[in-house]
This record gives sequence, structure tokens and C-alpha cells, in this order.
Amino acid sequence: MSGVGQEGEGDRLRALEKAVQAAPGEADAWVELGRAYHVAGHEELATFALRRATRLGPRDARTWHWLSLADTRLGEREEALAAARKAYECNPGAPVLLENLGRQLLWAGRPSEARVYLTEAARQDPASDVSVGLLGIALFRCADYEGAASCLEESLRKDPEDVLLWCYLGVSLDELGRTEPAVWALETAVRLGPDYGWAWGRLGKALRALGRHEEAVRAYEKSVEHGFAPPVLWADLGHSAAEVKDVERLKRACRELGRLDAEGAKPLRRLLRKLRAEGRASAPRVGAHEARAEEGR
Repeated sequence: MSGVGQEGEGDRLRALEKAVQAAPGEADAWVELGRAYHVAGHEELATFALRRATRLGPRDARTWHWLSLADTRLGEREEALAAARKAYECNPGAPVLLENLGRQLLWAGRPSEARVYLTEAARQDPASDVSVGLLGIALFRCADYEGAASCLEESLRKDPEDVLLWCYLGVSLDELGRTEPAVWALETAVRLGPDYGWAWGRLGKALRALGRHEEAVRAYEKSVEHGFAPPVLWADLGHSAAEVKDVERLKRACRELGRLDAEGAKPLRRLLRKLRAEGRASAPRVGAHEARAEEGR
């Protein structure tokens, strides 16, 4: 069946290519070809066709919208944002265009602007879990954790399998001091996305706040394993390791943090010296005659 589908897709692309050859000045023909390329995953061809369409019909919102989506897949963030703006200017009332502009602003690191468009998108289309979820992330990045948690919970009721939203929800709850529900949300995140390092790291932080240090150490190690290991994580891992008297993990935390932040590693080194001293003090003393007896065995 897949071969039949691919053959049909190829036939459609060839037909659309012939259509633009027959009428190269028709914007609609280029739009349809660009959309078909985008759906087929041929993003460079899609952007070529859609840019041609924008020159022929510069006030067509759908053309700019599809161009923004194709540029996004290519990782061309600035171009994707510019195209999303153009689409919105052509039709400022369309929720899908508001949502895409908000998304592009969010990924461009401009959450305050993104929240404006995403708020309007969610107002116009309250059934869209995507707009509400993106708004939750924008609010989180604006440090409005209460608003973020509310939006994220609403979005997750409609799409409970979204790892990213569970992670942002867990971190929002943790920032609000609601640590136990934060742990539950972050545990859900790592269950759905076990290779998501940030989720593991924030789970470790929440577990540590609850005094569950052994679990915290395991979560921190998973975070490191999956590539999320900022200096603060090594510091927290070291402190939790000290709480459970795990000298080896504390030594590793000292070593790794020392490479990243020599000054920040000093408290961990003091904890390590203290733990070693306690270990020596608690070790059983062996008398001289017992020692000689042991040597003779």
C-alpha cells in the first residue's frame, strides 16, 4: 500500500509541476505545488515554489502561512517569523495565523510578544489545545507560573500525551511551591519521554525539595545521561549524595562541578571532607594483637 501511495503522490506532483509550466504567472498553481512539496517533505522545493507565489500574489495569507511552515522545517527561524508576520498582516483575524505568529515569536525568544497573539488565538478558538498549550509555555517564559499552569493543565486535558507540556507544567508547579503535584507531572513527563534530560533534572530538584534524596540522585544521573548537566545540577546532585552518604557520587559531583565552576565546587568539597572524616571516625578500631592475628591468617 505504501508503494501505491508514493506512486500516487508522485503523479500528483508531476501534474502540479506541469500546471506551473503551463501557467507560470498563476499564483494559485505555485501555491498548490508548494503545499504539495511541503506535505511530501520536500521543503527546499516548497519554499522555492511558495516564494514564487508570494511575488505573484503578495496579499495571499495562505501562501505566507505555508511558506512559514516550510521555513520552520528547514530551521530558517528568521524567515519563518517574517513569513508568519506577512500572513497575519494579510488576514489578522484568522486564529491559525495568530497561533503560528505566536509560535514563531515564542521560538525566537520573544515570549512577551508571543503571549499577545496566542492569547487572542486561544480566545478566538478556545477548542484549540495547541494555542492554549503554546500560551502556557509563553506565560512560563514570562515567569507567570500560575497562568502557565492553568493553560497547560487545560491543554493536557485534551492532549495528555504531550511530553513538553507535562514538563512545563511540572516546572511551573515546582516554581509555585506545589512540589508534590510537580513531582507527579514530571514523573509523567519522563514516563512519556524517558530521554528528556531537562525533565529528569527538574524531577531531581523537586524530589530533593521533598527530602527524597536517593530518588533525586537517580533522577539527576538520568538527566546527565541524557545531556542536561548545568553546574547547578551537579551542585544539587552532590548535596543529595551527601545526604545519603554516597561518597562516590559526591566525588563525581565535585569533580564535574569543579571543571565548570571551581568556586561553586568548594561547598561540595567541604561536604566530601566531612563525609570522609565521619567515615574514618565510625570505622572499627583494631587492637595491635588483633592486627597481628589478622596478618597470620
